[in-house]
Amino acid sequence: MGAGWSDVTDVVLTHAHFDHTAGLPKVLALAPAARVWAGAEDIPAVDAGERPVETVKDGDQVRTLTVLTTPGHTPGHLSLLDEAASLLFVGDLVGALDRTLSRAPADFTADAAAADESLRRLAGLDVSRVLFSHGGELADGPGALKGLVEHT
Repeated sequence: MGAGWSDVTDVVLTHAHFDHTAGLPKVLALAPAARVWAGAEDIPAVDAGERPVETVKDGDQVRTLTVLTTPGHTPGHLSLLDEAASLLFVGDLVGALDRTLSRAPADFTADAAAADESLRRLAGLDVSRVLFSHGGELADGPGALKGLVEHT
């Protein structure tokens, strides 16, 4: 891409689980101008050192991304929508492992009912691509999301 750490302006945390935040201090050291964003309910669990973590809520914009609150996996879980690119990033709400879409493990999900509601919300969006924190992109990610909702 030709970009360097000095080009990073924003770090949006989908949620505060360790596998998503452990590298944050190093990232912030490399990207000193970056602002850090997270859902309000997850901010107390985020260690950003001296850097403030700013709250984003449903419908907020971070550059070209629209924030979607999708609680369930964690209380403050976020997904991000890039309408111009017709792309949805679902964080850990669901994952695509071995080319199969699945919910986050129950042991790591704070509220399964809220996660199901968030999943239904995302499955109703008209997008061309869906990206996951865990697992590669599926050929028909939007269809897979809809299928997962229909079979629950």
